[in-house]
Amino acid sequence: MHDIIDWPEGQGPTQYQCRIAGEYDSGQSRVAIRGPHGLGKTCYAAQMTHHFAQTHEGDDWKVATTASVGNQLKQYLWPEIHKWAYRINWAKTGRAPYIDDKELLMMELKLRGGRAYAINPAKPVLIEGAHADNVFYCFDESKAINDKIFEGAEGAFSGAGSDTTMIAIALMMSTPGAPIGHFYDVCTGKIKGWKAIHITKEEVIAAGRMSQEWAEYMAETYGINSPIYQKRVLGNFAASEEGAVIPLSWIEEAHRRWYEWEAQGKPGRVKQIGADIAEEGEDDTIFAKRYDNNAMDELVTLPKQKIMRTAAMLGALLKRHGCEGIIDANGLGSGVYGRLAEQDYQVHAFIAQEGTDLTDLSGEWGFVDTRSAAWWNMREMLNPENNFNVKLPPNERLTGELSAPTWEPKSGGRIKVESKKDIKKRIGRSTDAADAVTMAFFKKGTFEMFIL
Repeated sequence: MHDIIDWPEGQGPTQYQCRIAGEYDSGQSRVAIRGPHGLGKTCYAAQMTHHFAQTHEGDDWKVATTASVGNQLKQYLWPEIHKWAYRINWAKTGRAPYIDDKELLMMELKLRGGRAYAINPAKPVLIEGAHADNVFYCFDESKAINDKIFEGAEGAFSGAGSDTTMIAIALMMSTPGAPIGHFYDVCTGKIKGWKAIHITKEEVIAAGRMSQEWAEYMAETYGINSPIYQKRVLGNFAASEEGAVIPLSWIEEAHRRWYEWEAQGKPGRVKQIGADIAEEGEDDTIFAKRYDNNAMDELVTLPKQKIMRTAAMLGALLKRHGCEGIIDANGLGSGVYGRLAEQDYQVHAFIAQEGTDLTDLSGEWGFVDTRSAAWWNMREMLNPENNFNVKLPPNERLTGELSAPTWEPKSGGRIKVESKKDIKKRIGRSTDAADAVTMAFFKKGTFEMFIL
């Protein structure tokens, strides 16, 4: 890492990257890394891939890379492997540079005696095919990888050890998720044989990979006890806050499905647009486009502007997609709704404080108002057990807002979701983006639960 890579002036491997590499030098075969966003996990995985390939070329070797979703491999890990291939000082390696399109392919490295390649995480049985005298398993974004992939990889370790000539090593990396699963069990010592390393916020800031300003912003925005701050800034495992309407882990699952949908070219058609209309001079106006396959496109955020202009822009979207709109008709939003209704657009007014006879999926709980019903509908659609396969864009703002509201039971078996006003008072900003999304996933007119 120090000598073979041509680093830009003033740059080099971080102290913690060297510490991780030292674990392998000292004979450790399995290393698990958890830490905050920005620490350079994928960068390190790419460098390790080249190191293993170069130090075993001519031998019988394989590098098997996988991740929680295929998009992580296609969009992040393998482009990073390509990037670092062009930063190798080949004169020091004793061989010529990789030959593009022959040795270095889009998601494969084919050299004498072995190859590095990507394994589709949806097909865990493929991990068992990594048979070679020297094997390196690279697990990127490990917190959501199928347990069967880890089980299949263990086969390579059966013949490796100090009493044989075979080598098998593994690198497991991720920002933490909920305190469950294989990655959690490894990092907490429940699964033996791994060296678990926690890279701290302070180490990442010292390495120049995280801004102190960003860390402070995240603390002020979400609170230091929030799951988002704990996971993304501190690199800790964290369950959802007690009383949260939507657990962060469910939202992150929806992000993974969204990446797969994006990789497929975003199939489907826009079926409904949720519109949260901002008061002039406050907050933001957000349009959320929901597809007929429960996918949410990137949000449309509008600057402060006149109501008639907002109505015209929303009307243009509705016309383009031939879909319906659910409009927050409280306050200035009533003007947008009224204008589009009189122009015969298919729009429906969302009145947050209105009463409702809806119940949850179990039929046991009612709601104190329509806002609570809409948010609970979003919760039930994101619940993995209900298999709605909602796909949400990995938008930091949306993630924070969706995970922010709390709920409480009220008399008569009714659910009350925290009001928008109370949330803003607690976290210092409005949930405009999340409200637009919850409306986009709420049934038109009668506001029935949107069950497909």
